[in-house]
Amino acid sequence: MGQAVENFRKWILDQKSDRYSIRENGNKIFLTAKYAEACIEFHELDIIEYQITRSDDQAVVFYLHFQLRDPAHAESLFDELRENLIRTGPVQRSKILLACSSAMTTSFFAQKLNQGAELLNLFYDFDAVSTTRVVQVGDEYDLILLAPQVGFMKKEFQNHFGGKPVLEVPGRLYGSYDVKGILQMTEQALHDNDNLAPTDKSYVLSSNRKIMAITTRIDGQFKISYRIYNQGKIIRSDTIIKDRINYHDFEDILDTVSVYERDIDTVVLSVPGVVHNGTVILSAADFEEYNVKGRLSERYPYHFIVTNNANCTALGLYHLQNDYNSVIYHSQLKAGDKAGQGIVIHGMVITGKNGIAGEVNVLLEDQEDNTESTPVRASRAVANAIVSDIAVIGPEAVYIRCELIHDTSAVREFIRAKVDDKYIPDLFILDHATEYMFYGAQMMASER
Repeated sequence: MGQAVENFRKWILDQKSDRYSIRENGNKIFLTAKYAEACIEFHELDIIEYQITRSDDQAVVFYLHFQLRDPAHAESLFDELRENLIRTGPVQRSKILLACSSAMTTSFFAQKLNQGAELLNLFYDFDAVSTTRVVQVGDEYDLILLAPQVGFMKKEFQNHFGGKPVLEVPGRLYGSYDVKGILQMTEQALHDNDNLAPTDKSYVLSSNRKIMAITTRIDGQFKISYRIYNQGKIIRSDTIIKDRINYHDFEDILDTVSVYERDIDTVVLSVPGVVHNGTVILSAADFEEYNVKGRLSERYPYHFIVTNNANCTALGLYHLQNDYNSVIYHSQLKAGDKAGQGIVIHGMVITGKNGIAGEVNVLLEDQEDNTESTPVRASRAVANAIVSDIAVIGPEAVYIRCELIHDTSAVREFIRAKVDDKYIPDLFILDHATEYMFYGAQMMASER
């Protein structure tokens, strides 16, 4: 063992912590934490090996080896080892409920799935029940899978369980007892549902400013919601639903609020359509290059920020996660509906020339004579837009909001037909966007 390695070995032994114990055994040093153990082994030619093994299942969750040439580099790699050791937690088992009309067929299938999961070292526990018991026991499970013959009940169970993923197993997988296919479907569904905050939680940015956020979205009808934030708290909120909207609806809201609230610093207005320098183009709301910001600024003593609602949502999503440097929010309610995207890269909203970035309607194919089912058409349309995103931006994550798409499997398959897996971003389904839009509005006001 060279002198540099000997010095490094002694340095490691001095890295004591209350998060792990440290001991030496021959040419190895062990760091033992609550849920895992790290082994540092010293070999000939100054080769050092790092490995972390999880205690529950003896799975290796971290491994690398290197030749010690630069002590500072070796110490930085040790810091990574230590951080991963402390961060490693116990095995998290996911509970999946498989439901059909009688539970007889699904009971047999659940046994096969449990055997397959055990063989592949996947931490899934499958149970089977009839649909009459799903409401009684469904809260105990992380994912509910419906047999094809009861797939018509998916919407009912989704409404009952809120944000819990409820999926229909494709007939080709169910009818052939395709264990591998179901496990892949399960893994993707659980992945899609991870790391997304509860939709009923309001996110409030710490700020000394008094901010008003007005969000506009289309869910069959126009929904205009507003909130006033003061000293990091929501002090007033309301929602108005209309068949159509125009500029005067925003005036009505501001007139009402101005009676009760004083000293509002900034008003952020997020709307659909193309937005550039405060001018909005949205034919559905009778905005044909209408200077919304200019008109409002003439009448009210507030600083106005007018922005596209998808951009606002994407900014909120970006700042409420820590895993991705580039995020896209794709909103498309139905198969042939106009779609919009918000694009954020390294915290910056990409608006493009005259605000056109993210208006992906031109990518939607004419599908009037398409014989595909409506959900398949929607998945294909979303996939086409994401393929273009990959070619131009290469995003790390795409959040999809479409009432016809409840998991990403079909979208992913359409993308795979054109793009290699290594370039496909992480895909997530977003059932509700309002809270992210409000948070994005707060971020825009704070960056003023």
